[in-house]
Amino acid sequence: MDYDKNVLEIIAKIIPRIVLMSSQKSKATDSIDVCLLRDDTEQKSAQLLKNAIKANYPKGIKNTPINFVISDFDNANACRHSQITFMFNSNNKKIRETVTVLNQFQLLTMSYDEKFLEHGVGLSLFIGKKVVPYINTQAIFDNNIEINNMLLRVSKIYQKKN
Repeated sequence: MDYDKNVLEIIAKIIPRIVLMSSQKSKATDSIDVCLLRDDTEQKSAQLLKNAIKANYPKGIKNTPINFVISDFDNANACRHSQITFMFNSNNKKIRETVTVLNQFQLLTMSYDEKFLEHGVGLSLFIGKKVVPYINTQAIFDNNIEINNMLLRVSKIYQKKN
C-alpha cells in the first residue's frame, strides 16, 4: 500500500509526544519504545516512519532516547515492552486479532487509518480542515491508560456507531 508521506511525517512528529501525554510516560524510564507493525510488503514504509521519527527527534525527546521494534502483525508479541504500537494498514481480521494481543500488554495503539478505531485501536489521525489526533476513549480506558487533558481537548473523540 502507498502511504501519504506527509501523513507519515505528521505521525512521526506526534508518536513520541502522545507517549509523554499519557500514563505510558511512567513506563518510559530509560527510553520511549515504539513498535511498528506492518505486513510483509510494508517494510519500506515502516523504515520510512522510523527514519522520520529519528529525524524529528535525533536526540530523543525530553532527554529520553527513542528505540524501535519493527515487526509483522503475526509477531505482535514483539511489542510487549513498548509504550506505543503503530499499525500500518491490514485487513480488519488481522487488526482485530492484533489489538486483542496488544491489549494484554496495556499499551497505546495507533493506526494509520482511522477506520480501525472501530476495531479497538486507541488512536489515529483525523484529517479534515485540520489534522488532529482521533481518540477511541473506550479503548484507552480499557487498557488502563490515562490521557493528558490537553491532548483530549485538541483531539476528536471517536464515538462507536450503533
